[in-house]
Amino acid sequence: MHTITSFPKKALPGQVPGLKTLLLLLGVSLLSGCLTFRQTLVFQKDSTCIATYDYTLPREYAPMLREGLRVLGELDGGAPLSLFLDEAAATEYFTARGLELRQYRQSQNGPDLQVQIIVLARNVPQAMASGAFGTLRLNKDVLGDWHLSGPLAALPEGLDQAELARWQKLCQGSSVSLAVTTPTAVIRSNGRNTAFNQVVWEYAWPASAEASSLFQPAPAQVEVTW
Repeated sequence: MHTITSFPKKALPGQVPGLKTLLLLLGVSLLSGCLTFRQTLVFQKDSTCIATYDYTLPREYAPMLREGLRVLGELDGGAPLSLFLDEAAATEYFTARGLELRQYRQSQNGPDLQVQIIVLARNVPQAMASGAFGTLRLNKDVLGDWHLSGPLAALPEGLDQAELARWQKLCQGSSVSLAVTTPTAVIRSNGRNTAFNQVVWEYAWPASAEASSLFQPAPAQVEVTW
């Protein structure tokens, strides 16, 4: 699965406690500048999974983003969100969840800092259950088919009109794309099939012909069976 998230250079309106990891990344990116996040999950026939995380952000914002993610991670009580800017933290986080860190690389491309993390999950269901892949879960049914599912809780719910307008202004030009690559043909999914074994979900603000609205995601849950 890969996720691509890009955000315009805006200012965060204020801290919103108790949100999911992606929302915290959204908030800090809006505070710090344009952030691109790409996650790729490739499921293999031997029940392993190779996950690649690619991040791109303006180099000048890296120190601020590192500290902001550290603080937000502590407040949220979840994963150390600054792990992608720190190789030791990334190693500790994935090792504790039974994954092997195969590569950590930081590079510069003009004014941008690029980070790539590649990990291997030898026991995918266990890794999913440990929360290593966020809200995604993988289960095998009685027929032997695998089913991947998970909610897309990227933005806060229950906003009033004023708050919604502020978030929509901040998220102007933002987009999120998720794709899942499976070892065999996809049986069914609620995403858009781009190949016999690949499904894509796209969200953006404002919405487009191919991308659903970030504020009214449809579907709001990833579902794919192979």
